[in-house]
Parts: sequence; C-alpha cells; structure tokens
Amino acid sequence: MMLKKYDGTVIEHPEWDDVDAYLDSLAQDGPLFAILKQKRMYYLQAHINDEGLFEMEFREGSDERHYHVDFACSRELMTEAFKSYFYGDNRWRTLLEWRRGTGAA
Repeated sequence: MMLKKYDGTVIEHPEWDDVDAYLDSLAQDGPLFAILKQKRMYYLQAHINDEGLFEMEFREGSDERHYHVDFACSRELMTEAFKSYFYGDNRWRTLLEWRRGTGAA
C-alpha cells in the first residue's frame, strides 16, 4: 500500500495514522487530493471540491473497473471509506454508491 500526496510525495507502506493525518489536512487551499494505492492502477482517490466536500473514485485495473460516486460526500464518510480500503475489509464498497466511469460529483 502507498499514499500519494498532492505534492507528488509517496509514502510506501504508511501506517493508518499517517493516512488519517494527511486526509485531515485536505483543504480547498491545498492539499486538494489523496490517493491510496494498492498497486499500479488499483487505488482509491478523494478530491476536495469548491464546497469543501469530497469527490471519490476507485480503479481496479482496466478502464472497465474505474468507478466514481455521483455526489460529493462529507469528510467523515471519505475518511471512513479510506480506512476500510486501508484495512482491506471491503466495507468501503457499500459505503458509497459507485458508478462505472469517471465523473464529477
């Protein structure tokens, strides 16, 4: 697992506290996004929008396995999804309603 930050920094094998602290730092005046990556083309991503809510997407390999949510979610829900993804419990899959393809909330 690796955490990719807005400035391009990558933390290999982060602890959950590292991920949580970075997610908490996301703000409209930067940093704007976080990517939690399992391997190439397998990731969960969140981007803060102009309203201070989070647009989310995930990908599992090919374009056919690229999903987004149709609505922006709260910081709490975004963090909960990231925590589930980090620990591999798959709960993140049902926390949000995912749609195939990319899109904006």
